Amino acid sequence: MTSDWLQKGLQDVESIVQSATQLGVGSTLRKERLRAAIRSLRMLERSCESKGDLGTVLSRLLHIQVQLLEAFRTSGPTKQDMPELLYQVEEALTVWTWIYRNPQCSFDSCSFALRSALRDLALEHFTGLDNDRYLHSLREKLETAGRKCEDPFILSVLFEVTYIILDTHLRQAVGLFEKGKWAMAMSMLKGREAELDSFAETEEKRVTKGVGEAAYAMWGMGDYYIPEKAMMLKREYEIQSSVCKATQFLHVGDLNFQQSMTCDPDDMMAYALLAQDDYRAALVHIMGQDVETEGAVLARLARFHAKLLKLPVV
Repeated sequence: MTSDWLQKGLQDVESIVQSATQLGVGSTLRKERLRAAIRSLRMLERSCESKGDLGTVLSRLLHIQVQLLEAFRTSGPTKQDMPELLYQVEEALTVWTWIYRNPQCSFDSCSFALRSALRDLALEHFTGLDNDRYLHSLREKLETAGRKCEDPFILSVLFEVTYIILDTHLRQAVGLFEKGKWAMAMSMLKGREAELDSFAETEEKRVTKGVGEAAYAMWGMGDYYIPEKAMMLKREYEIQSSVCKATQFLHVGDLNFQQSMTCDPDDMMAYALLAQDDYRAALVHIMGQDVETEGAVLARLARFHAKLLKLPVV
């Protein structure tokens, strides 16, 4: 049974929440009143002496935190909102984690709303910003929550946020490669190897927990579900890395072959053999990975041997 002092405190909080949700209240004032309600509940939380009272306070707190997140979502968060929004997301995840790990405290009545708010904020609003540091910060908070409770929904949102980050880096690396900056592209791809491994582990955890297309549809994330998504993205990284490495060897091979055409006769064959090794190394990296680059390497080898046959015998 809820203590008298707690009932009084919850009634006061309810009055604040009602004033925040009245018709005609603007988004700024609504957020401020919801913040005030959250502060009042935090004060009640510190006064709780029993787990039952604490569960009651945190369940109500989660409801109001969801309302605040929804207020941010519906008003369209800006870059200026991001620091506070990230803080509020972290606070909501902390409360969710506590309730999730204490089954006697039910939060079914707001679980759908919380999932909806987190899903939309994570997969739409955060990803729509030019600066992806906010998305990285969100991922860190989801990782922390995922480690503590391993809620399948949290793991799935974490998985999709990580996918967006890694896919964005892949597209950036491809852009650099197309501009002729293959060394920078190769460095960017290599720097994500550990993240790709962690990404694959998250996918395995989801599979272990039975998360599939049906669960994604239930959470309103059906459009994001792709079987073996991590494996597919890892394969794309491997192909682009192979293209970059092959291009590097082609570049060095061209330099060595050019040197063989202009150097002293005594050094000509040494440079020619170095060029041949570079071209063959390029072929090893690209064979079976990318048809276009593989064709370029084979054409280079054919040109190399054709010119080599015309070199004067020393």
